[in-house]
Amino acid sequence: MNPTLKFVTLKEDKRVFKDFRKLYKTAFPKEERVPLGPVKAKALTENSDIVCAYEKDEFIGILSLVYRHDVVYIFYFAVTDKKRGGGYGGAILQKLKDDLPHKKIGLNIEITDGESLNKAQRIRRKNFYLKNGFCECGFKMKERGVLYETLSFGGPFTREEFQDLMKNYFGQKIYEKYYEFPED
Repeated sequence: MNPTLKFVTLKEDKRVFKDFRKLYKTAFPKEERVPLGPVKAKALTENSDIVCAYEKDEFIGILSLVYRHDVVYIFYFAVTDKKRGGGYGGAILQKLKDDLPHKKIGLNIEITDGESLNKAQRIRRKNFYLKNGFCECGFKMKERGVLYETLSFGGPFTREEFQDLMKNYFGQKIYEKYYEFPED
């Protein structure tokens, strides 16, 4: 399946925020969500975007992106329940890669080692990203008590690049409050 997708950013059309907010609140557990007010405000600047994906006029999914130098970080990514499992997640990632051919793309996923209530889901998620060309970056990050590993596409995404990106996005004070980098 190769759906024809269109990305619409908040900068292009303020109405996409309604679709973004609805999926954001249902797709991510409360402990993984940051307040939407600052996310929306930052998406109106040059270093961030809120993106909604549509096929024709049908809402398919969301991306929250953060930019820094040659790196794009996927802060949030979700496909609607109705479209999940239909090839749309991979198509959204492919469109993003095609739209940003000279950028490294990074993201975090919950760690797959150790025990968790949703271990099978975590493993499926990691396999999805690996199948779509992402690779392990070799470091973990803890955000608001949740341990993640970082994956990237288009080249290695270093711990230092990630730290620089998040400090630039959030500011030093918030970054220090919410982010830790445990040694392996």
